[in-house]
This record gives sequence, structure tokens and C-alpha cells, in this order.
Amino acid sequence: MLFLLLSIIFSALIYAVFTVLGRQKTALLPALICNYLVAAICALGYFYFSNETVAWQWLPNALILSVLFISIFLVMAKTTQQFGLATASVASKMSMIIPVIMSVFLFGDSLYLTKVLGLIAGFMAVALITINKNKKGQIQEAKSMALPFILFIGSGIIDSGLKLTEDQYFKGNPSTLFIATVFALAGILGLLYALTFEREKAKFSKDTFKYGIILGIVNFGSIYFLLKSLSFKNLDASTIFPINNVGIVALSALIGWIVFKQKLSGIKIVGLFLAISAVYLLSL
Repeated sequence: MLFLLLSIIFSALIYAVFTVLGRQKTALLPALICNYLVAAICALGYFYFSNETVAWQWLPNALILSVLFISIFLVMAKTTQQFGLATASVASKMSMIIPVIMSVFLFGDSLYLTKVLGLIAGFMAVALITINKNKKGQIQEAKSMALPFILFIGSGIIDSGLKLTEDQYFKGNPSTLFIATVFALAGILGLLYALTFEREKAKFSKDTFKYGIILGIVNFGSIYFLLKSLSFKNLDASTIFPINNVGIVALSALIGWIVFKQKLSGIKIVGLFLAISAVYLLSL
């Protein structure tokens, strides 16, 4: 269970770093690029001192996941900055509904009443927690609301891809070479995108490197410890994801409230309660 706890802590720290980036007006794209390259270096360092066997059968999975990583990470950062820490963490982590469904149909995890109720409560939680109001008290228009839902779907696909890769290739021993490859490719793709479409936003600075290094370290930890958690023999994926995600949601909201003084409206509090209830039901 130590790996699961570490995955929760490292993942929650990602949202905290995003919040700092937004408040200090640090350029987002170069920080993300730096983050992925640092995470790749961390994974390669771990690989160098390990006794892992070099194998490349997982390369197609790594290519697909690298594209998703850079895309969804950008969405996650923008969601955190526009909607707040609690909203981003709930939209991202309630996406465990997707890998839970996958685990039921592909891996034979059992499906019962509490899981069904948990899934329903989860969708309701995401809807409530992503409702933002402008200064006039009016609900923001649908276009701006798209970010949390894109984050929800994309995060679920990434989690499902990690679970499928772990089951297909690693069987309890996740490869840090695989993790390094995913991060390195994501960083390269991000750099190419920046140089092609966002040259003005691709300016690196001292803050870019500082926060990129911090983000890269915690990002590596979040993925590595999640893969280690998925290797538990006595817990199936439809249990691991709910426990992991509710911990991240709760810790992220706590950090946002205590450290960043973010306020939670009544409707968001209801959404958080539903999210925690959903994960509890899914964990039964």
C-alpha cells in the first residue's frame, strides 16, 4: 500500500505546481516540455541502476501514450488555472470510471450494485464540480466548460492505457525504460509543437527550468508508483483506481484550500461529497 500512498502524494503535488505556475504567470508550454525531459532523465537514471531487461515490445503503446500525455497535461494545466485545483483534480481523477469499466469487461472484475451506483454518482460529481460562475453569478458558457470534460475523458484513456500496458508487458514489474520513453517522446512532441505553432510562447526562463524540474520529478513519481500499485496481486484495477483517485481528489482540495486559499462554493462541496461517495462505493 506504500506505493499507492506515494502515487497519491506525487499526483496531488502536480496540481499544486500547476497552481503556482498560473499565479506567477510562468509560461506553461516550455515548463511542460522541461518537465517531460526531466521526468525522462529520472526514469533513465532509475533504469541505469536497476537490473531491468531491455525490451521494446511496448514501443507502440509508448508512442500513443506520449501523444496523450502532452495533450492532456496541457488541458490539465489550463483547467487548474481557469477552474481551480479542486475542479481539475476531480475532473481528472473521477475519470477512473473509464478504467473501472474497462477492468470489468476486459479483465473480468466483478460488477455489482454498489459499483453501478458509484459510476452514476461519479458522473454527477464531475457535472457539479465543473460548474463555474462568473462575477455576475451566471454559469459560464458551454465552450469554457469543455476543458474539464476533455480532461475527464483523456485522463481515463491514459489510465486505461497504462493498465493495459502493465497487464500485457510488465506483469508486476513496470519498466522504467518504458516510462522514460513515454516522457522523452512527450517532451520531444511538445518541443516540436512549440517551435511550429507557439514560437512566442516557447521562451525558456529561470522559472521555466525551476518549475519544470520540480514538475518532472513529481510527474515521474506519480506514474511509476501508479504502475507499481497496479501490480498488486490482491487488489484488482477497479479497486486500485478508486482508492488512488479519491486520495488525490481529497489531498488536492485540501492543498487548494489550506495553501492557496481557494474557496469552495456550495455546489462544488456537494460535488466533492458525491465524488468521495462514488469512489467509496466503487471501492466496496
